[in-house]
Amino acid sequence: MNRPVILVTGANAGLGLGVCERLLIQLSSTMPSDSGMLDDPRHNVASTPFHASEGCTLLLACRNQVKAREAVAQLESLLHRLSTTDEEYLEKHGIPAPAQKNTQPATASAPALAASTLSSASSSAIDMSSTSSLRHRDMTTSRLNSPLDQRTREARKMYRTSFCKGTVIEVVPLDLASLESTKACARTISAKVPYLTHVILNAGGAAWLGVDWLKATWEILTNLHKAVTLPSFKLQRSGDKSSDDLGWVWQINAAGHYVLTKELEPLLCASPYATPSRVIWTGSLEANEADFHAQDIQCLDPHTSPRPYESTKYQCELLALGMDQRYTSSRQPHMPRAYTAHPGIVATSIFSGVIPAIMMVLMKLVFYLVRISPTCLFDGLYSMNYALTLTSSLSRQDSHFRRIIQSTRTKARLPRPLWLWPLLST
Repeated sequence: MNRPVILVTGANAGLGLGVCERLLIQLSSTMPSDSGMLDDPRHNVASTPFHASEGCTLLLACRNQVKAREAVAQLESLLHRLSTTDEEYLEKHGIPAPAQKNTQPATASAPALAASTLSSASSSAIDMSSTSSLRHRDMTTSRLNSPLDQRTREARKMYRTSFCKGTVIEVVPLDLASLESTKACARTISAKVPYLTHVILNAGGAAWLGVDWLKATWEILTNLHKAVTLPSFKLQRSGDKSSDDLGWVWQINAAGHYVLTKELEPLLCASPYATPSRVIWTGSLEANEADFHAQDIQCLDPHTSPRPYESTKYQCELLALGMDQRYTSSRQPHMPRAYTAHPGIVATSIFSGVIPAIMMVLMKLVFYLVRISPTCLFDGLYSMNYALTLTSSLSRQDSHFRRIIQSTRTKARLPRPLWLWPLLST
């Protein structure tokens, strides 16, 4: 049977690990907490990768192999908890919880009692196969006579147990700062799985230096919403280069993921499902067109690109839009789709190495306060407006696309036909 095959980069900690946990929780449920009924009654869920009764294959593409193994152990522990969790608790919270024992005695139905009596009275006259058949019939009759909600819970429990039992979690080495490692990762994945249904491009980072505490204090006191969505007090360094002589921040955020996706494109097109495979770029609220400069795509000049993280995250959005445009306009069958999504106001480990632990705790507290505040409601409107603005400016960004792709193609030394973009052709 077909199963979802999902690749997540940067899955050993932070947001990537959280995405993996949520994927297991959602896929293990027949009706996830944030799902809804489709209007089309002809829609067959079993024909999509969102039906995973036999489990899924989850690939963690990570640079730190020690943390990756710890992440696998954590996810396997989650699977165990999911297989034993209480259904009502899972429905209420959408998260696993310790199993609760059923203290109410089971009530046998009249047909079950009659069958049981008959079985005990004539046990000497029937063989073991007949006994097994009767027991199966008794259990079936009992289930049919039980309330509908109880049968629903039992069915969901069986689905979740089957999913957890069949799920496979593996680690694939990936260092986005190395083109050779990126291509080797694609080759390893191609040898492991016949297709991919989802590629979640989550890994990323920046050359963080610290925090301008004076500016941070002022921004938090005067404009809390801006302080947590588009901060200007994070100090970072520009000009760092990778071993491939590329802009380091640019390579790990944008170029490396693009090369990886292009290498995995045959697997994305080979999905057996009618639903197209999906490439999901993890964006950021901090992505800002004002920080993007076409003359310094790799963010090597500290004067031109003082905020390389914001610039490269904006380039990720441009790449996602261009890729999806190319996929949808392609005449090749079964092409995937590309999306970009920002996680919102979340505390990740991307900035944990440059500030004290106590400040991380205070940062999380501020994030919680903002999430429950009315200002958080503007995030959705902001995102919608930003998406519309980005899409409307697509035509004037054609030259930017061409420069990004040309720079990446030249440095990656990949075959030219692989990098042709019909969207950008003149």
